[in-house]
Amino acid sequence: MFLIAGIVLVLVLVLIFILFLFMLCRIGRKKTILIAMLLLGTIGLGTAFAPEYYTFISLRFAVAAAATGLYMCCFVIGTVCDTHGQCFCY
Repeated sequence: MFLIAGIVLVLVLVLIFILFLFMLCRIGRKKTILIAMLLLGTIGLGTAFAPEYYTFISLRFAVAAAATGLYMCCFVIGTVCDTHGQCFCY
């Protein structure tokens, strides 16, 4: 049971990673980071007011997905920009 839940978690996080990668290429880095931060903040706030356990678990799962997207966006910005703030790609 726990093995299947772990596999599903990793697969969904990989799919979210790919989704944010396409958003990053399509609409830009700054807008994608803002979307990821907005998702993370609103879902995180919703997690605090979850009325039951299953809602809490599903919202925590969504927080992990949004945090994965935010991490990926920040990682891309960190790898394509140098210390002087100039980016290598547009």
